[in-house]
Amino acid sequence: MVSMTRLAFAALVQVASAKVWLAGVNIAGFDFGCGNTNGDYSSSSVTAPLSSQGHADGVGQMNHFAHDHGLNVFRLPVCWQYLVNNVLGGTLNSNNFAVYDQLVQGCLATGAYCVVDIHNYARWGGQIVGQSGGAVTNNHFASVWYQIAAKYAGQPKVIFGVMNEPHDLDINAWATTVQWAVDSIRNAGATSQMILLPGTDYTSVGGFIPKGSASALSAVHNLDGSKTNLIFDVHQYLDSNFSGTSPECSSNGVANLDTLAAWLRSNGRQA
Repeated sequence: MVSMTRLAFAALVQVASAKVWLAGVNIAGFDFGCGNTNGDYSSSSVTAPLSSQGHADGVGQMNHFAHDHGLNVFRLPVCWQYLVNNVLGGTLNSNNFAVYDQLVQGCLATGAYCVVDIHNYARWGGQIVGQSGGAVTNNHFASVWYQIAAKYAGQPKVIFGVMNEPHDLDINAWATTVQWAVDSIRNAGATSQMILLPGTDYTSVGGFIPKGSASALSAVHNLDGSKTNLIFDVHQYLDSNFSGTSPECSSNGVANLDTLAAWLRSNGRQA
């Protein structure tokens, strides 16, 4: 089972009560086309985790985790290129999106929350969104999010994960890109669902404050100026250098989490 799901999906914690509200796992496969952290794409590598597609039974896995283990959120990573059939700025491909939506609907049928996660590391084909001299623009990115959000505007349990693990970019320019995505999602009619705001440094907990993500993303807001349901997206890996690249856990990361929790409490925010 574990081979088809990427465990270690961070839970959303309500810091005021120190109670875990959402806990779950990734159901991977649609992101396999994003084979590196440079936003490159290989359509032949996509492995839709659906028995109807001849692959692993992601819906069955979610039912298992929800009903047997009490998990209540599943993150469904997907390549940006897959959604638009590798056409930058294009419309959602009806065939590809229909297959991805099977997984989303399977998730929602369990009663759990569903995180729609674009898994491109803030890039398309090696070009950073909004920081590539016009090659890949904020408008390109906002367009795909508008289309996705329009599909799920009536689903209160869909959470929009703006981007998986951005890295090596200008964080202030990236915060502008994130604002474009938030505006598009809200303008599409998804006015109240949670949106996950990712910073730089692969959204690491340890780098969230010192690398400038906390400051830059704090300014991101809803259309009315509020920040309700804008949740910071952070990742904490448990190997020696917090990179997630080693097979053994050797650090629990408590110090980094404590620092982040204190900042969240003092600023009235969630992650």
